[in-house]
Amino acid sequence: MRASFDLYYDDTLVLQVNGQPMDKFMRSALWKVRFARISGYSRCVEGQKIIFSKDLTVSQCETVRSVVEDLAARDYVVSVGTSCAVHVAEADSHMSERASVGLAIKAHDEVVLPQFEEFRRVVGSEMVRPLREQQAWDSFYMMSMRACSNFSVPGSGKTASVLGTFAFLRAKGMASRILVISPKNAFGSWRDEWRACYGEQCACRSLCFHDEEYRGWGREQKAGELAWNYTRYNLLLMNYESCQSLQSELAEIASSDTLLVFDEVHKVKRIGGKRAGAALEIAKEAPYVIALTGTPIPNSYSDIFNLLHIMYPDDYASHFGFTKKQLEKPDDALIDVINDAVRPFFCRTNKNMLGVPLPEPDQIIEVPASQEENELLVELKRATGENHLALIIRILQLESDSDMLFGAISESDLAGLLEDDDVKAVRDEGLPQNDFNRQLVERSFPSQKELACIKKVEELVAAGKPVIVWCVFIRSIENLLRAFTDSGISAVAISGETDMAARARSLDAFKAGEVSVLITNPHTLAESVSLHGVCHDAIYFEYGYNLIHLLQSKDRIHRLGLPVDQYTQYYFLQTVFKTGGKAWSLDSNIYERLKEKEQTMLDAIDSDCLEAGATDVNDIEVVFKGLFD
Repeated sequence: MRASFDLYYDDTLVLQVNGQPMDKFMRSALWKVRFARISGYSRCVEGQKIIFSKDLTVSQCETVRSVVEDLAARDYVVSVGTSCAVHVAEADSHMSERASVGLAIKAHDEVVLPQFEEFRRVVGSEMVRPLREQQAWDSFYMMSMRACSNFSVPGSGKTASVLGTFAFLRAKGMASRILVISPKNAFGSWRDEWRACYGEQCACRSLCFHDEEYRGWGREQKAGELAWNYTRYNLLLMNYESCQSLQSELAEIASSDTLLVFDEVHKVKRIGGKRAGAALEIAKEAPYVIALTGTPIPNSYSDIFNLLHIMYPDDYASHFGFTKKQLEKPDDALIDVINDAVRPFFCRTNKNMLGVPLPEPDQIIEVPASQEENELLVELKRATGENHLALIIRILQLESDSDMLFGAISESDLAGLLEDDDVKAVRDEGLPQNDFNRQLVERSFPSQKELACIKKVEELVAAGKPVIVWCVFIRSIENLLRAFTDSGISAVAISGETDMAARARSLDAFKAGEVSVLITNPHTLAESVSLHGVCHDAIYFEYGYNLIHLLQSKDRIHRLGLPVDQYTQYYFLQTVFKTGGKAWSLDSNIYERLKEKEQTMLDAIDSDCLEAGATDVNDIEVVFKGLFD
């Protein structure tokens, strides 16, 4: 008896095989030849049913249907249910309609103006601090799309725009709370913005397990609070680490009456990562999802894979369909296709659109290296050989505290200096500890750059100006704190080793004017902290070629809310060595490379495109330009 086939849709495509045992059919030439094109699409076999993957694109679904229908011409009995065609048509139409709405709102099309004006009226009655015009459009966009991303640059008021979206949903009875999943650094900003935007009209009832009152709580206590008492709160603040242990409870909360927000969503960009997997599960049934980041693709286009799956778990395959391999290294033509597909589903605002005053031109402070530092550079070139990544790190250490040259390179010190994959590849045991090198190190302390930094800080503090000093290495933070204290300058330091309570106390002291200097690093404090109300000067003591952390750190003091006449000034310290009779500066080469990449990113924003901000192989050539001549 010949096999017959029924193809239908039941949450996914299913092929029912009739008239022949499944094991016999799977061994037949029919399966091996005629079904060869689609055999890889199958997920499993259950009895007489071949179950296809839920992740098939529209074109792959069409291919399955075509292969099955072609069997009819070979005298097989074939039935293709109308549910298949309906599924394909609805999947394509659904996302196409959403794309049209997104583009219309981004273009401020007159067709959406009545709805926009009604949105502004409702939100205006709910918020004590009104949204700027462009913020209101972004807020309206996020409400209308239900699931989307906001890629506005750091400092452009993304948090307030989300609160505008929630204000509308709350007023219409469509959401009662916001569940924010973010780095723990962002918790304070969410609470501050809530109070600033809503005032007494909507008191903040927040839950954050990092608060002192929850110290010592275990997983079961936290899960119980979420399961039984979450309705007491209108703002729930969770970090990405908690997603794994509290996944089921958070997913249940997100599934109804809740606006789910992933802040700094690039934190879950790693494909296959545990945190990313938890985020995907939490978002799966959420009616409203917003993903926030000013850096959507810090490394490569692969970074949007998880993002789009979080936003559109049921529609990614049918509407986007980009494979992991395609996103790794797309050519220019595919980049255009990716941007065309993604553009309707994100909004992006820069600070110029919001009237934030431009910062002053950067001030470069050149610091001539001492004779000992020049000699140590020669020794480093000899010791590191062809390990150029190690040489970059060692030169930065030399400029700060040459005693670091004798130790192994610590991965914790490198977070944010290089890309993650580069950090893991750096292996270097340090400068040989012979008498010659030890004497050079002893005579080079303190470094010329540290002395220059102290001088500039003393000058700013004497003028009554608070200042933030950005470093890379924890040792540098500790050295500068000690140096400022010895000079009679009040200062606080925050690094990754600083616990949340101490971090909050230090930030509060700096904001209150109780201390004049804040010393930190971008990996710890570059995200979600607003200091523009109290500080307008920042010194870059150290900086690597991670553009994302540089931009985020600059935006701590250059943000929406600055008066039009307020200056913002950045100072970049650059050690200048003498090598081969010529001046050479790693800092200068890194700085110039960062400026080039920043301009590329700004051009992408202006053209409403996504542009990868990763370190690439050209960086190594650029930063070492002139060193080996």
